[in-house]
Amino acid sequence: MQIRQDELISIYEDMITSIWSKATAMIGEVTISSLMETAIYETSSKYRFMQEMEVLPTGINIDKLKISCQNESVQDIKAGFENFITDLFTIVASLTGDVILQTLNPEIEKIKKKLKKEAT
Repeated sequence: MQIRQDELISIYEDMITSIWSKATAMIGEVTISSLMETAIYETSSKYRFMQEMEVLPTGINIDKLKISCQNESVQDIKAGFENFITDLFTIVASLTGDVILQTLNPEIEKIKKKLKKEAT
C-alpha cells in the first residue's frame, strides 16, 4: 500500500516544524530562516513545486506547496522533500559542523521510521 500525498506531506511538515523548533533554539530564528531559504532555493531548481514553501518568522508554511504539487507523484514529492532536507543539512553542517546535526538527527530517524511504516 502506497502512502497518500496528503499523508506524506503531513509527515514532512511535522519533520520541518520539529527541525525549525530545535534549530531556532540553538542558532536563532534569523539564521535558520536564512538557511532554510537557501535550501528552498537550491531544491527548487530541481523540484519546482518546492519553491512554494514560505519561510515565516514562525517557521515554514507549506500551504501553497500543498496546492501546487497536487499533480506531482508521491515519489517526486518525497524526493523533493528529501532533497530539501539534504540541502538544509549540508548547509547547516558547513556552517556549524556536526554539532547541530547530532541534535537534529533523532528527528530525522523518527520520520524515516514513520515513512517506512506508512509505506507498508
